[in-house]
Amino acid sequence: MEIFKEIEPNLILGQHFLIDEKIINQLISFAELKKADIILEIGPGTGNITKKLAEKVKKVIAVEIDSSMKNFLHSIPKNVELIFEDAIKYLKKNPPFFNKIISNLPYSLCEAIINYLCFNNIFDLAILILPQSFAENLKNHIIFSSFLKTEILQNIPRTAFYPEPKTDSVITKITPRPSYKFDKDEKAFICRKLYLQWDKKLKNGLRETLIDLHKLKKDQIMTKKQAKAKIENMGFPQELMEKEIEHLSLEEYQLIISKCQDQI
Repeated sequence: MEIFKEIEPNLILGQHFLIDEKIINQLISFAELKKADIILEIGPGTGNITKKLAEKVKKVIAVEIDSSMKNFLHSIPKNVELIFEDAIKYLKKNPPFFNKIISNLPYSLCEAIINYLCFNNIFDLAILILPQSFAENLKNHIIFSSFLKTEILQNIPRTAFYPEPKTDSVITKITPRPSYKFDKDEKAFICRKLYLQWDKKLKNGLRETLIDLHKLKKDQIMTKKQAKAKIENMGFPQELMEKEIEHLSLEEYQLIISKCQDQI
């Protein structure tokens, strides 16, 4: 694309522009766009994906941190709302306003965006370009996989980007996991319930988790006293019980979930 000869990519911001028209079209086709869709795009860059999205949907909200991109976005369609701001800060202060996400993400934002989707999972799907290694890990990550289903749809050659990244990339489809009511997945429920109580101590978050799961599974009330007794039976050290959930390791999550399932 001729336009990219005018750009000095900001590698600190992780700018790797997707320049392969065929890959861009495939990225968009995977989203199964409808005229009523409201799309979030993070990192529109020069707008080469944005403009194609705008042709097919009701609205595109494009969030770009690099204000120098304004020079390339002056002819953007009217149904595109351009936001020049840090995407994470913008998302944290605004309620969810989209039903689909389509983005060639700056790779430094991948984990933060996935974490955001866990806490705000009222969306239909996300079609994201991610590092291949990150996407592979995401599929089996004990926490993220309890909230989100990840499918790797297509590999992308490094030559499809300007400048070429140092890692392999893939187009990934991410959708919210169904609730316990529909999938009866105890492990996923326990993980979700704990993770969403990130600011509580484990002893308190675990108690609420057991009470809620018992109610869903057996349609019976478990008292706080009964939940406390079950937690004591798990034999966790006091140091772990006093730990804030946000500081738990993945290995600790695995141990806690296993013990919980034994007590339900």
